[in-house]
Amino acid sequence: MRLAGFNGRDVREGTCDRGNKKSPEPDPKEKQPTKIRGPVCPEFISSFIVAIAGAALEKLFNGVVGILAAHSFFPKNIHAIPDASEIQSTEECEGRGRVKKEKAPSLRNRKNRIRKVYVIVFGFKIWVVWDPQSRLPLVMRFAKINVDDTKLAREVIEQAITNMGESARIVSIALDRWEVVGLEGLTSAGFYGELGSGSHQNRKNFVANPINAVVVLHDPYKENNPDCKTMVILTNDSVKKPL
Repeated sequence: MRLAGFNGRDVREGTCDRGNKKSPEPDPKEKQPTKIRGPVCPEFISSFIVAIAGAALEKLFNGVVGILAAHSFFPKNIHAIPDASEIQSTEECEGRGRVKKEKAPSLRNRKNRIRKVYVIVFGFKIWVVWDPQSRLPLVMRFAKINVDDTKLAREVIEQAITNMGESARIVSIALDRWEVVGLEGLTSAGFYGELGSGSHQNRKNFVANPINAVVVLHDPYKENNPDCKTMVILTNDSVKKPL
């Protein structure tokens, strides 16, 4: 709020008396906590909510980041973290993308065969590169939800370098990297197959499907959460090349 031009009194008491008369008077005998009204009311904020094009928002955001970098808001050497997130919308949203995704549970038994269930998702995707020390974003980029995560990664990182200018330097980029191992020919349960559990398991010619596993030996998430379980992925496919 201080950066926006409000002082402590504005934040505590507000910039006007609007809404004060509607609030009931507190009992003077009871000890009341310090009430913080905020500098503006919700009606004031709602009157400034407007639509803005994604390209214009990117230009505005990256321009502000460049100004902050020029005033030494960021460390001199930055170990950056890139990230991409989905922003889902309705089909009627203008400019949105669409992508077909596999729905959980992913396997459904239909007429003695496994069928994958898919759904259509609409929306956008946002790329950011973070500075973990200041917890501030260095860059932002919008695209349709169907754009692959890795497609714009290079452009986003180059824009982050441009935003930092001569005031800061990105010395490293941290990416999620797993170390895995594949295990083949494991003993599977009888119901692990297309038909699932049932009387067919008692037939003499019944053979359970083979099952392989991929064990994640190194997971960046587990380094920060040592109490979580080791990830094991079961599959019928080959695991000679797990990744």
